Amino acid sequence: MIKNPNDSIIMDIIEWENNLIGYAVYFTRRGSKIIRLYSVCTSWQFVGQGFTKIYLYNRLVDLAENFIKVTLEVRVSNQKAIDLYASLGFIVRNILKEYYDDGEDAYQMVIELNKLSIKF
Repeated sequence: MIKNPNDSIIMDIIEWENNLIGYAVYFTRRGSKIIRLYSVCTSWQFVGQGFTKIYLYNRLVDLAENFIKVTLEVRVSNQKAIDLYASLGFIVRNILKEYYDDGEDAYQMVIELNKLSIKF
């Protein structure tokens, strides 16, 4: 992806009061109106404090200026992440059988950015 001129990688570093909270990585293609949240990670000492939800909401608002849809994959066993994404308006679009190397299924989730919502 790094060498392909039609692909783009966006990486955000998430900070708060000079503390590194985590990061997020997105993939998209030139001219596409769809962007994929590939990875979001929060440092363990900040988990459960709402930073990731606030970051994601603000980032989705920004992404809505250039994209119509965000997709992601999440382990079916990762209920905390599923709940987080659902609270922002993501819905399960598909189940990807044996998606992960260990054989676990994934939910493919999607949000149409014109339907962005938040429930704190």
